[in-house]
Amino acid sequence: MNLLAGAERYPYRHFLLYDVTGETLGAVIPLSLGYAFAACLKAGGNLLSIFSVFALLLLLATFLIRRIVRKLQRPKEAFAAGAAVSTQKLTVDSMLPESALPIITQQVEESTP
Repeated sequence: MNLLAGAERYPYRHFLLYDVTGETLGAVIPLSLGYAFAACLKAGGNLLSIFSVFALLLLLATFLIRRIVRKLQRPKEAFAAGAAVSTQKLTVDSMLPESALPIITQQVEESTP
């Protein structure tokens, strides 16, 4: 802000008046609000902590219930189809190249008495 005021050739006295006023209000307002609500916080601090714990538990319960409901709404056929797809993928992915067959056969023959 200071750079823009200088670039626009804003009169320094006006800028200083507004700058000091803004800085003072920026410090006084939060300090006075903190002082005013300190007494309320002392009196209602226990209530505030209880409310915070209740809100956290309510949020956690909502999350868990939504997750359980989504799992229960998923049809059983989807579970079976998912298992079949994963088994098929496993079979396709685990196939060895034909060049490995003679090596495996040789090792099996050597290991059997």
